[in-house]
Amino acid sequence: GIANPNPFKTSMPRFPIQMPQLGESMAEATVQQILFTQGDKVKADQDIFEVETDKAMMEVTTPCSGTIIDVVAKTGESYAVGATLAHIEASDEDATKAGLLKPSDTGPSPRSPKTRRSTKLRTCTLKSMRTT
Repeated sequence: GIANPNPFKTSMPRFPIQMPQLGESMAEATVQQILFTQGDKVKADQDIFEVETDKAMMEVTTPCSGTIIDVVAKTGESYAVGATLAHIEASDEDATKAGLLKPSDTGPSPRSPKTRRSTKLRTCTLKSMRTT
């Protein structure tokens, strides 16, 4: 697809889905299968790519719920860690839950005590956090 010169022109923000660091020594992985179609609505942590490293076959998952609006990756191509594979359009709420937006990005200025308090409340409601 054609890259959108203004990624925030749509009603909801867009976020890149990037090749994660799937292993300590991994520098790149090859996309073996794309498990969705552009325009699909997806859930958080849904498998969307099967990729192969020099050691194993693994899945790349979505960072949050939303709609896949742009597919950059192609089957059989190798991509470096951090390379953009696709873009997801997500609500501010879903993006904040996933850590893609900080609560202060959608609310009052970060210096406000009200924001600091609400940040603490929001982080307590997260179901799980995955570390790499």
